[in-house]
Formats: sequence, structure tokens, C-alpha cells
Amino acid sequence: MKFGFLIDDKAFKCEEFEIAPVLDFDSILKDFKNSRSVSNGWFYGPEIELVKSSSEKKHFASNAPIVHKSFFQMSSTHQITSTEN
Repeated sequence: MKFGFLIDDKAFKCEEFEIAPVLDFDSILKDFKNSRSVSNGWFYGPEIELVKSSSEKKHFASNAPIVHKSFFQMSSTHQITSTEN
């Protein structure tokens, strides 16, 4: 089962299961580093421009605010596999 997001490619193996990076880990990490806004250890979702109402468009000359999406999906970087038969 694929799950989580971690920039560390270390694997962990114990008696009953193994956690390891997915096969396309390097590609996922490269895409993350090329597309995400990062500051002080936090990363932010894609930017979106909010929509102004027709009244706001009429009364305010400025563009609508640009914000970061509060919910977004990321590709899983690791998978967990059972070692039990």
C-alpha cells in the first residue's frame, strides 16, 4: 500500500512488514522540488486567484487576491508491504 510523503529515501524493515520508497521516488521528489513554494520548513499548495463578485469588480480596480489552496493532493513517496505469508 502506498502512503505518506517524506523527502527521505530510507527504508525500514522489521519481522512483519517493510516500509520503502516507491519505485518513482526520485521523480516524485524532483517534481515536488520544482513545483512547490517553500519557506521556513513549510511548503504551500498551488496558488489560485480568488473570484471577485460583479459588485467587487465594479467598485475595486485591484486584482482578486492570490492565495494558496488549503487542500491539495501529493503523490505518495513510500509503500508498506507485509512480509507475512
